[in-house]
Amino acid sequence: MKRLGLIASLLLMSSTFINAAITKSEAGQIIRNFINEKTDYNIDSIEVAQSKEMMTRLDIAFNDSLVEDEPSWFFFVDPTPRKPWGHTCKYIILSPEKGKIRVSTKEMYPEDSDELLENIIEPEIKLPLDFDYKTHFIKPGLYANKKTPDTKSNAYALLISGGQQKARNWQSTWNETSVIYQALTDLYGFKKENIVTLMTDGDDPAEDRHVGGVYITSPLDLDGDGESDINGACNRANVKSEFEKLANKVTSNDDVYVYLTSHGAIDYLALYGSGQNLKASELKGYLDNLNAKSIIVHITACHSGSFVDDLSGSNRTIVTCTSVQESGWAGDYEVFFENFIAGLTGTNLYNGNAVDCDVNKDEEYDLEECFVYGISSTYETKIERLGTSSHQTPYVWTYPALSHSVNIKAGSGRIMSGNEIVTNNQISNAHITYQSPKSVTLKAGFSYKQAQKAEFKAIVSNDILSDCKNALSATIAEDEIFDLDYSYTEANNVESTKTITIYPNPTTGDLTIALGENVANVTITDVIGNVISSQKASGDLFVDMSSYPKGIYLVKVVTENDSYIEKVVLK
Repeated sequence: MKRLGLIASLLLMSSTFINAAITKSEAGQIIRNFINEKTDYNIDSIEVAQSKEMMTRLDIAFNDSLVEDEPSWFFFVDPTPRKPWGHTCKYIILSPEKGKIRVSTKEMYPEDSDELLENIIEPEIKLPLDFDYKTHFIKPGLYANKKTPDTKSNAYALLISGGQQKARNWQSTWNETSVIYQALTDLYGFKKENIVTLMTDGDDPAEDRHVGGVYITSPLDLDGDGESDINGACNRANVKSEFEKLANKVTSNDDVYVYLTSHGAIDYLALYGSGQNLKASELKGYLDNLNAKSIIVHITACHSGSFVDDLSGSNRTIVTCTSVQESGWAGDYEVFFENFIAGLTGTNLYNGNAVDCDVNKDEEYDLEECFVYGISSTYETKIERLGTSSHQTPYVWTYPALSHSVNIKAGSGRIMSGNEIVTNNQISNAHITYQSPKSVTLKAGFSYKQAQKAEFKAIVSNDILSDCKNALSATIAEDEIFDLDYSYTEANNVESTKTITIYPNPTTGDLTIALGENVANVTITDVIGNVISSQKASGDLFVDMSSYPKGIYLVKVVTENDSYIEKVVLK
């Protein structure tokens, strides 16, 4: 059994210990030992940040917080620092007055960690061979040998590169934005004057990025020509302004490409700065004002699949790197981005080798072939480079009818059309869902190999995310409270055996929340956190939402042992 060192010596003190001060250094050592003793985390592969001073409240991104009655030391523990946000993390609060350690499980990072916290443990970062060892940034000229004339005068692009705060803003968002910028200008003929890039704090020389264990200022030159390619800071005001400019500029003969990269939550994307977030409904409003021939929206963020139902439209294509409920994985790029872009550009981002994603060998690349190449290669990349075989489920939604024949060898994906789908795909070691509001036709030759653990699902529904409504709660487990001697004093970690069902969803007004035998506090909020109703109930709770404005609502049910949340659409 591991020796507890400082904790053991503290416990030998008299009962006046509870009221004695614990220094910042002592608190840090206590929590290091606590992590070693009470978790399975490898201390060398996690990130741990400690509050700079004792405090009573720590705000968490996207409208959450932790509050203590007495001044306490707050710790943030990220067990998977290479995963973009949001994903499961721990907050540990050491309260000297109470003599307790409180552990809380959350899905999001601290709101103001740049100002309030400092890292006491940082993971070792392995650098890929083809990146600058000091910056991790991709070198320019990626597609120089394939450069095409900038002939697309009717094509416009808006690149939105957030990161939320410098402590969480890694090299991947810069690299992704640089790759997109170079691909648009060098391969797809976009004129530079038709591309607007909003990145972090714009041209402010202040440090805005955390790379390789140090804070740096983001380079402003995305393509290596010596000139700044950044048009402004990535904040709500600038995003709104640039979309308004686009709306006044584009016509029905123009194409628009929108790329967004940052951290995300369900129906939210982080921009840059405290409280600077973009809602899916806001982005929908901006897109609806564009009278363009076609709009492509490409989102690289955790939970980005939650944007699809808001953004889909007759002239749109939506590509996301994850499903509603998932977080992604990133090193110098998010892994699906890396492989999807390799398909679109014909170039492997890590070694420069040529990539051929013409799966059906018709000598043409289409979006689904690039998407299929992306999901299959992502599965392989995660095994090879990240040591995980966990499935990640990117989404693609497009309006035209889909008719194709490809061999999907691996990975997970959801392929959606606003029209009909006709397919004779062969699905090997893959998990694939097709969805259409009209029909999914499986032609002769279609197959999926169950023996190789392939999974296939066809959904015919107007509800784009019909089987994705059980959104993750911001709090996915009850708090655990430990004495400083680690005796377990309180823990609500027993999973409920009762089923909670919320229906119909979507609804036109009447909503039933079936609680079974549970006694629960039921709270309904809008997407920005305003409480619409809150009550304690059991059995079947009937709610009349007909007087509410149409839109998205969150229903949170808290029982003695569980916390459950679901997104409800009021039509």
